[in-house]
Amino acid sequence: MSQIRLISTDMLFSRMLELELSVLGRTFAHTESISMEEMESLVARETCQLLILDLDVRYEGLESMLTLAQDNKIPVILFGYPSSDAMTADKMRFYDSDIYRYVFPRPFLMSQFLYCAKELLCFKEEDQIRRREAPAMVMKQHCTADDIRINENARQVFYKNDLLTFTATEYELLLYLMKQRGTVLTRAQLYEAVWKPEGDVQKKDSNIVDVYIRYIRSKLDEPYRIKLIETVRGVGYTIRKQ
Repeated sequence: MSQIRLISTDMLFSRMLELELSVLGRTFAHTESISMEEMESLVARETCQLLILDLDVRYEGLESMLTLAQDNKIPVILFGYPSSDAMTADKMRFYDSDIYRYVFPRPFLMSQFLYCAKELLCFKEEDQIRRREAPAMVMKQHCTADDIRINENARQVFYKNDLLTFTATEYELLLYLMKQRGTVLTRAQLYEAVWKPEGDVQKKDSNIVDVYIRYIRSKLDEPYRIKLIETVRGVGYTIRKQ
């Protein structure tokens, strides 16, 4: 009945990781391998809140396992050496396609690893509470704008049938703009809504909103030759209603 499941053949590292993760107050299980059948069983038991995979282990059907975890909202942390065949550019793009999946190239700081684990465990607990308290609740509808569709339950963004890759911040910024479609939003409004800063927003003179708008456009507007987010000179940004 483990809440954290680690798959790794590195016994010394696994023991160290188990000791570090014990501060989170979760049960912990470690094995040196996992099959697709075992993965399906793990999902069916609904006891796993965080899956940690060593990319130096050879898996049969790793992408299918990760897709299964994503579909069942099981957060995943992957780690491995950058020289590994499992950390090529194409594979890294696939790993990054789920915002509740993180990759740590070795070596890494354990403090950062633990912080990430805590964040993912909080997400899983919140999701389980929502499911228990409202089992019959109608799931959130897709948020759409033209050919852009956001599945809020899976936190996925699509252009037509293409699944796009966004970081958590890019996703939150795009979602907020789409929900406020037709409204011109100032940079201060966007900054406050997405970054939720403390203190006077007006005093935080930062171009971070502009930077993330460029990130979104580079992944959406430019590749598909569309103009979703419009710049309103001297004010901010908007997504126009048709």
